[in-house]
Amino acid sequence: MTINNITVRMGNHEDSTVINNIELQTASLFPDELLPKALCDKTLSLYEIKSAIQEQRLWIAEIDQKQVGFALIRGLNQLTLLAEIDVLPKYHGQSIASTLLRVIIEQLKQRNETALYLTTFRDFIPSRKLYDKFGFVLLESDDIPDELLKILAEEVTAGLGARVAMKLTIKPKK
Repeated sequence: MTINNITVRMGNHEDSTVINNIELQTASLFPDELLPKALCDKTLSLYEIKSAIQEQRLWIAEIDQKQVGFALIRGLNQLTLLAEIDVLPKYHGQSIASTLLRVIIEQLKQRNETALYLTTFRDFIPSRKLYDKFGFVLLESDDIPDELLKILAEEVTAGLGARVAMKLTIKPKK
């Protein structure tokens, strides 16, 4: 699917070599208090990337046939989690993350999914603006599913800055 010069497609095995590079470059954008330098080189394992490709849970964004971003979802019991959405810094401001998210949401609608969850930095405004634009809502602690509570706890233990959980309610196709 191509939208405004951005092609979004399912990931394939050739993409597995560029995913970590996109992650590393994206990590450089976060302030130290949110993502300490010691954690900046933590990337998805090759196993997880290949599994996501095989299970069609990884999307690639391209401009002029160059991979410039990706998004990966995970299934957690009955939940669908947006685990990663990263765009090369050089391409920020070109609606790539929005295009990826739009395509994912559309495909989740076709699969009759009813919600998309994520965890993110509470104080990183670019991410929060993106998620707010799509209608994600901040979950209060009582509304956070156990699976997400566990992820939030793991993220804090790992040393990430203040994290929050968000949810997008997906309206079914009519």
